[in-house]
Amino acid sequence: MVKKSSLSLLSSCVVLSIVMSGCSSDNKEKKVVTSAQPSTGASEWKLPLTDSGETLRIATLDNEVPDLSFTTGNYPVLQQIEQRTGVKLKWEVNKTDYDTVMRTRIAAASNLPDIIMLPKDADPLQLSENKVILKLNDLIDQYAPHLKKFLNDNPDVRKALTAPDGSITYLPGSVDFYANDYNVLGLAYRQDWVQKLGLSEPKTIDDWHTVLKAFKEKDPNGNGKDDEVPFVAGGIDAIGYFTQAYGMAPRSQWFSVDAKGKVEYSWTSPKAKQFLTEMNKWWKEGLIDQGMMTAHYDKAKAYVVSNIGGATSGWANRNDENNKSMQGSYPGANWVLAMPPKGPEGDQAYEVDYPVKDNKFSITKEAKNPKLAIEWLDYIFASDEGKQLFNFGVEGTNYSLVNGKPVLNGTILKNEKYPNPSVALAALGASRLPKIVMKEAKDQFQAALSTSDSIKLVQNTKPFYKFVFPPVISTSAESNAITSKMADIMTYSNEMQVKFIMGAEPLSNYDKFVEKLKAMGIDDVVKIKQQQYDRWKQN
Repeated sequence: MVKKSSLSLLSSCVVLSIVMSGCSSDNKEKKVVTSAQPSTGASEWKLPLTDSGETLRIATLDNEVPDLSFTTGNYPVLQQIEQRTGVKLKWEVNKTDYDTVMRTRIAAASNLPDIIMLPKDADPLQLSENKVILKLNDLIDQYAPHLKKFLNDNPDVRKALTAPDGSITYLPGSVDFYANDYNVLGLAYRQDWVQKLGLSEPKTIDDWHTVLKAFKEKDPNGNGKDDEVPFVAGGIDAIGYFTQAYGMAPRSQWFSVDAKGKVEYSWTSPKAKQFLTEMNKWWKEGLIDQGMMTAHYDKAKAYVVSNIGGATSGWANRNDENNKSMQGSYPGANWVLAMPPKGPEGDQAYEVDYPVKDNKFSITKEAKNPKLAIEWLDYIFASDEGKQLFNFGVEGTNYSLVNGKPVLNGTILKNEKYPNPSVALAALGASRLPKIVMKEAKDQFQAALSTSDSIKLVQNTKPFYKFVFPPVISTSAESNAITSKMADIMTYSNEMQVKFIMGAEPLSNYDKFVEKLKAMGIDDVVKIKQQQYDRWKQN
């Protein structure tokens, strides 16, 4: 079950996200180099970065821990950073309406901090062209040796940060090469129900129909009532994961790339009609949550943990959370990740993200000392010492070195107040700033969060991973052209998908639906997306 805020598949999507992102069929193993030894060509800074106690003003979302704020309290990681760099930090933070506040300040282009986390809908290229934020290329080349080497060693990260004019205007909130090893957005089902009914693990779309039908008709929860919801869907977006069995690209806003590098809009493909035909059948048979057309995520979550739901969709690591919450009342309940189902023409995939994630951090035009700002960012983001602080906390307090490798202790892995290791680390101040995730930390975090069986299931799906459309930065012309068409296209497309699934529109009208999309300009958008993909491959 996926919250609408984290993923929107069949429901309305934010047009800007279409402009900025999409999907790739390139699933080759990426080169990962996280060593931060400085390269030649950039000046190696020395600690402390300043002896005069200079201050950097930083605007960002407040600490992700609800009861904490950067403006109050002592944060061990941040204290260590201040002591080692000599740089004092002044926080300008907000937990609730950060984007709104920062949009106003950016629009005024005054009273800006030295370093700013950009609002989610901000266009870094336009802000750079308007000289609100700085281009970082020269600053990186001259003063950020660790970052320079990291970008040179990891070209996909550099490409994700590079605008069409060649400029780099921000650092990412996170670079995580290992996220897809431990978690994936996919389908889940009650394995104990499957076993109880003498069924096999669903591997194909036909298998899924068989399993869901059995969940509907054979009383797997054993209460003698017809109360099972075979497939729990807190919103229509939840069934979008099945589209990947038809070669479609839900997490890429439906822009997919075939093996030859050709971009296609999923809903103009003949396979999309096959998907809608199957979902129409499931809907009529009551196999899909009948409240799906109206968002009801809290109710859907209750279905999942109250022995009513038989299958759902969402992040794989939620399965262990659901199992734990059910054990008291429903011993033996076992939610597991499913392999991506194979479709009628052999399509089989789970879309996964590139390593560059989350927020964007820029240096503004009002930075009093841009050299110091980039050196500080270089330290926290890409130096070995900075990475270790942000991944493990403070040596001797939160971890120890064992055979030269950092090993976390109970202050992070078994924290009673903050059971999730990420939250425990954030409570130390390692939050809301650019970060490169280290493999050693990721391994230990996930071992604390997930069972070995769950981790194995995720890794079994990796042969079927398909990267989303690469995070291409659009030119202003591209952005305007796509935005002008996609709002109406998506509204119409979403409405028709609902009608086809519920039977309000006969599937015999599917060709007319495609013709209307073309008349609305979808081919023009695909042409732009093709140009963007080709540009990405050439960089």
